[in-house]
Amino acid sequence: MGKFKFYSPIGRKLLVVVISVSTMIAVGTTAIQLSYDYFEDIQRVNKIFLQIEKSSLPNLNRSLWSFDEKQIDTQLQSLLQIPEVVLVELIQQSGDTTQVIGQRPESSRFLTEQTFPLTITPWNSEQVELGKLTVVADLSETYRRLWEKLIVIFLSNCTKTAIVAFVLLIVFWQLVTKHIITIARYINEQENATLIEPLTLSRNPTKAYDELDCLVDAVNNLYQLTSEKKSKSTTQNDFPLTTQLQSLDIPFNKALINNIDSDLTSNEKNVISATESVENSFKTIEQQLENLNYYKIHLSSHFQHSKKEIDRLLNRIAHLKKNLE
Repeated sequence: MGKFKFYSPIGRKLLVVVISVSTMIAVGTTAIQLSYDYFEDIQRVNKIFLQIEKSSLPNLNRSLWSFDEKQIDTQLQSLLQIPEVVLVELIQQSGDTTQVIGQRPESSRFLTEQTFPLTITPWNSEQVELGKLTVVADLSETYRRLWEKLIVIFLSNCTKTAIVAFVLLIVFWQLVTKHIITIARYINEQENATLIEPLTLSRNPTKAYDELDCLVDAVNNLYQLTSEKKSKSTTQNDFPLTTQLQSLDIPFNKALINNIDSDLTSNEKNVISATESVENSFKTIEQQLENLNYYKIHLSSHFQHSKKEIDRLLNRIAHLKKNLE
């Protein structure tokens, strides 16, 4: 009998399935969450540009129209205080005045910029172009936050999956694998056992009749049936030949038993002679059976013939009756 170790191929397959499914679910949920965060950050930057256009540009247009340099500088500095904004560039309409506040990063992969026209419409006059304002925003901080979220979510999901898989493996071992190994050991131990004891599992009693209870009952019933068949066969072999023959429902069984009893009484040690007597008696039985079969066939033929004669006689009576009428 092989040694059973703490090794469960079924548990390992279950573990692989759980980890695979959990990983796919974690990757899917992480991708959805990161996509949502990314589009939220992009929308926030677009809202910043929209806020600059709606609230900051009118004040800047009035400052440019009134040539208030101090107010222009203050407003440009306030735009630079927005977290994502890294550079503000003001080009006046004359082209000879350019104000640049901030510094453009060396890497331009994550930069986004938007240019706003600066115009003003004086009272009872046409629209006047004053210049243009360019605002550059850096999204590298946004991508850095996304990467940090990705690492945190990935590590947390991996830790959660590992804990759940490990606990599931232990629970599966305690509830299923351990008892299957116990049943396998029991079956292997009963191969050469003389006294068969019922199979029991070392576990707490369950309120519901589960699959393991069904398996235990099936094994016990199988071994109980096998044991009863063996005991019947052994008991039948231990009975004397006359007792076995008495159980046979044969009409001429008494003569056969008397012959065998007389042989066994006269010479119990002469097994060969008793065997020959039994064979002769059975040959006599076979001959009597053949005779009975012959009589049966003869009687059946005679019955068929008599039946035909009776039918013929009835037909003749019916014919005579018809003539008399």
